[in-house]
Amino acid sequence: MRTWPLLYSGLVKENLPETDLLFVSDYVDLASLVGLVPALKNIPKVLYFHENQLAYPNQKEDTRDIHFGLTHLYSMSVADHICFNSRWNQNSFLMELEKLSKKFPKTLGVFDHKKLLKKMSVIPLGLELPKLNDSRPFDGECIHILWNHRWDHDKTPADFLRVLSLLDKNNILFKLILLGEGAGEHPVSLEILRRFGGRVLHCGFTVSKSDYWNWLQKADVVISTAIHEFFGVSVCEAVHAGCWPLVPDNLAYVEWIGENSQGIFTYHNQNKVKELVAILSNFDELYKRTSLDSIKAKVKSFRWDKMAVQYDQLFHECLHLEIAQT
Repeated sequence: MRTWPLLYSGLVKENLPETDLLFVSDYVDLASLVGLVPALKNIPKVLYFHENQLAYPNQKEDTRDIHFGLTHLYSMSVADHICFNSRWNQNSFLMELEKLSKKFPKTLGVFDHKKLLKKMSVIPLGLELPKLNDSRPFDGECIHILWNHRWDHDKTPADFLRVLSLLDKNNILFKLILLGEGAGEHPVSLEILRRFGGRVLHCGFTVSKSDYWNWLQKADVVISTAIHEFFGVSVCEAVHAGCWPLVPDNLAYVEWIGENSQGIFTYHNQNKVKELVAILSNFDELYKRTSLDSIKAKVKSFRWDKMAVQYDQLFHECLHLEIAQT
């Protein structure tokens, strides 16, 4: 975030004659880039937040570096339009910005973020979702549980281990598919291997996309124990492959899973272990009487061939053009 403008300003200058619009992620210090390439002032700039550093949770021993949040703020100030990948992402940013602004020197006056709000919108990510054959049906006995997330602190893999331990204590049959960066290396994944190695069908990051999708299709349930999620790509992918999602009800997931899914697809994050085990203990009945069709249809709406229309519309609006009616 801090070095991108210095490293790539030359490349941006070289391509300016052919540039109609600049689309950058929130990792780019857009204000510094515009300072280094002044000609960008005359080019429409769209800033896309697939995450935000004001709301991302710290590890316990860390203190927040507010300069990353301030970089977001500077970038927003020079952007012509600001997109967030979810309403949850946008709201979490604005809430933390409100807290941060109270720390600004009073001699600067009151920070007014209403100007930023006027140029904000929410546009989901576009996803690459391949055509897949029908996934295996649940056999009614042994639940194939998937973890395909990062093994980082915000995903709380330790809680996932607690869920598995309680399932085992309650004699619930399960097998495991452990994917995601850090699988087989993170301490929690190693502990899962030590305690439940005989039940692990696969453990490790898959480089091959076809292998990744094949493993997703072998799972019955995808579990998220996250305390923080801006969108939920890994769960979207699992749902597309036919997995039953079990996710917290206070994060971005509910924007596409639905708010009335308590005890079916969502659970209260404050009591996650017991609630997840309770749902999984009754999974056979839940599977028989509930359909995934509506959630799978929502996930399919994020495919790039559909989302590209929304992005094209935004870019044309930023260029002050009208899309020809066809």
